[in-house]
Amino acid sequence: MPKRAATTKSFPITTKKSKILQPGEKTAAHCIIQFGSEILIVRAKRKQVWQPPGGKIEGSETTEECILREVEEETGLDLTAPNFQLCPDPTYQENMKSDIFFCTVLAKPATKPGNEIAECRWVPIDDVSVNCDFCLQRCLTLLQKQNRQPPSAPKSDPVRRKNELKVLPARNPRTVVVQERFNSDRLQIAIAVDEDDLEIGKVKSYARVAKSHSLHVHYTDSGVGRLTASANGDPAVTQMGMCGRFRKAACLGMYHDLDCQDCAMQILIQVCQSEGLPCNGMAAFSKNRKAVLQDLMIQGMTRKQAKQIQNTCVFGGSLDKLKQKYKIPEAIIHMFNDVQTITPTLLSKFPVFREAAIAKHGAGYWNVDGCALSLLFQTCEKHIILACYDFWQKTRGYEPGALVHDGMHIKSDEEWLER
Repeated sequence: MPKRAATTKSFPITTKKSKILQPGEKTAAHCIIQFGSEILIVRAKRKQVWQPPGGKIEGSETTEECILREVEEETGLDLTAPNFQLCPDPTYQENMKSDIFFCTVLAKPATKPGNEIAECRWVPIDDVSVNCDFCLQRCLTLLQKQNRQPPSAPKSDPVRRKNELKVLPARNPRTVVVQERFNSDRLQIAIAVDEDDLEIGKVKSYARVAKSHSLHVHYTDSGVGRLTASANGDPAVTQMGMCGRFRKAACLGMYHDLDCQDCAMQILIQVCQSEGLPCNGMAAFSKNRKAVLQDLMIQGMTRKQAKQIQNTCVFGGSLDKLKQKYKIPEAIIHMFNDVQTITPTLLSKFPVFREAAIAKHGAGYWNVDGCALSLLFQTCEKHIILACYDFWQKTRGYEPGALVHDGMHIKSDEEWLER
C-alpha cells in the first residue's frame, strides 16, 4: 500500500514525546487526520456515535505505534512515520485515558473501512452534523477554536470584567456528550418506595433505555434558554429530566453534586451590577434568604412553597393573593420591587429574550416579560454550567457525569477534591 505524505499544522497545543506504557494501564490513542477544512471520522459497527480513528494501546507499544496500527486497521490508510502533534491534555471517558494526535495530509486519500468499522467519512470541521462521542467533540472544539480565532488575530469582542456574566446566547450551536452512570439497585429501591406515578414512569423509562448502569447523553446548546438533553433521541430519558430525589438515590456514592446556590437571584444580581442597575433589595434578600424562608415556613408553608415565592417574584407573578393569607417579609417586598424596576431595562438591553418569549407564547401572552426574564436567567445559567464543564474536564481531567440545569455531577473522589 502506498505511503501517505503527512505534515503538521499549527494548533493551540504543544508537542511532546509519548511514553512507554506500563503493563495493564488502560490507555488509548486517537488521531485527527485533516485535509483542508475536513477531517476523517469513523463509526464502529453496531454503534451510532462517530469518533476519530484510534483505539486501545496493546502491550508495550507506544502511542505513535498504536495510532499507525489503528488508522490502518480502521481506514486502510498508511501514515507511516508522520510528524504527529500531540495534545498535552488527554481526554478521559469512564476509566480510559486517550491521547489525542493531530496530523494534516497533503492529498485527500481514499479510505476503506476495516472489519470493525461500518463507515469512514470526511466531514467539514465547522459542520460535522453527526452524533459525536466525547473524544471527537473535544477535538472539534480545539479545531474550531483555532479556525475562528488564530492566536495572532486581535480580539474583536470587548473583554468582560471579571465579575460580568455572559448574557447573550452563543452564536454557534454546541453539543457535549457525557456518560451518565447510576446504581440500578438503589434506583429500583427508590421506585418501590415512591408514590409519584408520573416521576416513577420517567425513571422506569430511564432505567429501561440505559444499559450496563450507564447511558450516553447529548447536551445541546442551541441558543436561548437551557441546555436540551437527549439519549437515543428521547429528551425524557436523562438525569436532567429526573426529579432530585431519584437522582440522589441513583448516584449516591458515585458522584459529588456541584450546583449553584440561589442561582436565579445570584445571576440577576450580577447582571444588574454589570449593567449599573439597582439591586440592593435583591442582594439583601439573597444574603438573608435562609431566615426569610424560615419565616414563611413558620407561618405554615412547606419549604417548596416558600422557595416558590422567589420564582413568583422574579418571573412575573403577583404577591396579592399571598398577602391575603401570609405576612410577607419586607425582604421579599423589596426584592419584588427591584425586579419590577429592572425587568423593562434588562429586556430592552437584551431584546433577543423578549423576542424568544413572544415566539414561544405569542404576543398576547399575559406574562411575556416574566418568560423573557426567565430565558435570560436560563441562558446565563447554561453559560455557567458549560464553563464549569470545560474547567472540570479540560483543566482537572475529570469527566462530569451529568449536567442538571444549575449544577453537575463529578465522579466521587475525596482525595482528588481535597487537592
